[in-house]
Amino acid sequence: MEPIYGGYRWNKKTKEHLEDSVFLEQYGYKVYSQNDEDGILQEIFDRIGTTDKRFIEFGVENGLECNSHYLLFKGWTGLWIEGYRPYYEQIQEKFSSVISTGALKTDCAFITKDNINRLFVRNGFQGDIDLLSIDVDGNDYYVWEAVTAVRPRVVCIEYNGKFPPDCQWVMPYFAAHLWQGNDNQGASLKSLELLGRARGYQLVGTNITGVNAFFVREELAEDKFPFPATAENLYNPQCCVLPSHVTGHHADYCIMGESVLSRRNDYLDKMQYTNGACRDGGQIVIPAGGTVYGPYTTIPAGDYKLVMEVELGDAGLPVTGKVTADSGKTFLGGLLLEGGKKEYEFKLWKQFDDVEFVINNVTGTEITIKQIYLI
Repeated sequence: MEPIYGGYRWNKKTKEHLEDSVFLEQYGYKVYSQNDEDGILQEIFDRIGTTDKRFIEFGVENGLECNSHYLLFKGWTGLWIEGYRPYYEQIQEKFSSVISTGALKTDCAFITKDNINRLFVRNGFQGDIDLLSIDVDGNDYYVWEAVTAVRPRVVCIEYNGKFPPDCQWVMPYFAAHLWQGNDNQGASLKSLELLGRARGYQLVGTNITGVNAFFVREELAEDKFPFPATAENLYNPQCCVLPSHVTGHHADYCIMGESVLSRRNDYLDKMQYTNGACRDGGQIVIPAGGTVYGPYTTIPAGDYKLVMEVELGDAGLPVTGKVTADSGKTFLGGLLLEGGKKEYEFKLWKQFDDVEFVINNVTGTEITIKQIYLI
C-alpha cells in the first residue's frame, strides 16, 4: 500500500473505516475511558472472547478516566499502577469499595523497563491475562518490549499520532522521563506495529482520536480483524479534541454502586470525640453527656441512608443527632437513634462539602455505637 500523506486522505480513510464493520472505529464509545476506548475494547473481546477477565493498567491517574474503570463495573478484576502519589491516594479513597473486596489491586510506583515485571509479580500477576493497557506518556514502547511476567491477550497502548503511518520513530529511552506536553513522547504507530509483530501480536485498529492502538495475539486474531494489519491501513491521525467524545457528566467516584461512602465501619475511624467519648476497639463508647462528630466528607447530590447500630443499654431516652454541612453552617436534618440498627434517610439536592454527623448522648447512661456507615 502506498504511503498516506495529508489530512484529507486520512479523513477519507477514517470515513471508509466507519462504513466497514470489520474496522473498529464505528464501535467506539466512551463510558469512563479517555476517548472511545471502552467501546473498542468491548468489540475486540466480543470477537475473541474472554478468559479470566483480568486486566493490568498503568498510568491511570486517579482511575476515574481510564480503560479499565468500566471493566471493573462489568465484573473484571485487575491491577492499577500509578506513580504519582496524590493520584494514588485518590484511588484509595474513590475506589475503596472495590479495593476492599480484592477486585482491584493498586500499587504506587514509577514504572521503568527494569521494574515492570517485578511490579507485576509482587502484586500476584503472572501468566495469561485478558488485557494490558499501557499509558506512561513516554517510555511506552520500551516498557511493552520489556514485559515478560504476563502474557496479555489484548494490548492497548498509546502511540504518537503526529507521525504518519509509514514513519518509524521511538523516543530515546530515559528511565526518569516525564512528559512535558510536547511531541517528545512515545512511538509512532509503525514502530509499535513492528514491535507487536516481533512479540506475536497483530495490530487490529486504532481509535478515532489517533491516541490508542490495539493489538491482539496473532493466534486469536485469525480473520476477525482488518487486513492488512499494518499502520498504513489502520492509522488514525492525532485529533485529541472531538466534540462527539465529550461526556455530559464529570466522573467523581467509582461506579460500582458504592464509593468510599459505603465502607462499613469506615466512619468509626473518622469520628472525633469530646466529653469523655472514645474509641474502644471496634466500637465507639459515649458516656452520658458525650458527643462524637465527623467525618467532614464531601458527598455528591443524591439519596442516602445513614446506617447505625446503637446499643443503648439501660438508656430510657433515644440519642439525638444531626447532619450538617459546610462546617456546620448548613443544617441538613436531625435524627433520633433508637436501640438496634437504625437507618436515617436524607436527600442532598446538590453536592455538599464538610458533611458532618453529630451524635449527642443526652441519656443518663453509657451507650455504644458499633457501626456507622453511609449508603
